[in-house]
Amino acid sequence: MLVIVQKFGRRTAVFVAVLLMAALFQTLVPAGTASAAPAGGIGYVDVVLLMVHHPDAANVDETMKAAAEEAQKEFAAKSAGMSDIDKLALMNQMQSRLDAQGTALTEELRAKVARAVGEVAAQKGLHVVLDKSLAIYGGEDITADVGKKLAGQ
Repeated sequence: MLVIVQKFGRRTAVFVAVLLMAALFQTLVPAGTASAAPAGGIGYVDVVLLMVHHPDAANVDETMKAAAEEAQKEFAAKSAGMSDIDKLALMNQMQSRLDAQGTALTEELRAKVARAVGEVAAQKGLHVVLDKSLAIYGGEDITADVGKKLAGQ
């Protein structure tokens, strides 16, 4: 390689190295396997839309609203006579508890959507399903099918 760099320059040496690597790759990989298409197709879904329109989404909203109202009442009862620093600590503690509850409910909803996506993908013979925001070109939009499956559950 050093001889090529000295005689023809760095650019030519890089070109020769790439050609050698390509030739080596072709000898190591059996014919047809490098460009074989996957067995199944690729789909995509609008996860945000499915989460927002999930039949249980209203229940999650109501549960979180009720939890927030309860937390406000609890804060009012417990914070009477507390210093501002103690009130702030109590508020942070209660907010953390609400955040954890909201995360758990959202994760449960997301898991239901993921199961429905998997079922629809299996029915359609899709091996990969991406979020709509990741699909730039191609693929099959299965959002409506997943929405119907969720509505029927």
